[in-house]
Amino acid sequence: MTALTDPAANSAYVPGTDVHVAGSASGPLAGTACAVKDIFDIAGHVTGAGNPDWARLASPATKNAPAVQRLLDAGASVNGKTITDELTRGIFGENRHYGTPANPAAPSAFSCTPKTLSPTASAQKKATSSN
Repeated sequence: MTALTDPAANSAYVPGTDVHVAGSASGPLAGTACAVKDIFDIAGHVTGAGNPDWARLASPATKNAPAVQRLLDAGASVNGKTITDELTRGIFGENRHYGTPANPAAPSAFSCTPKTLSPTASAQKKATSSN
């Protein structure tokens, strides 16, 4: 695991969550890891949508969101849930409960990202596209 995919070393992950789901052994993403924004269901885990009260009252998901399942089927492992704007009602990546995650590849940069791309994924994409 790297600082980008290790929840203990990255402020982009939702505090108190422990999500590790292995992907398929084969597929185009086999051997890679990703994080999933806290708006997508992962079987056996709570989806909190950036709100600790929502997370506390929610039941764990019974199945994976289709996008998550596609990643797993393609071989990617999921190593955490990333912070989102509270109830996805913002555009700046700010969350009054969990804080605004820093981009680990550019900590001084503004962390605004499209809602479908987590700060960690954004940093990973930048790191892999520059190689």
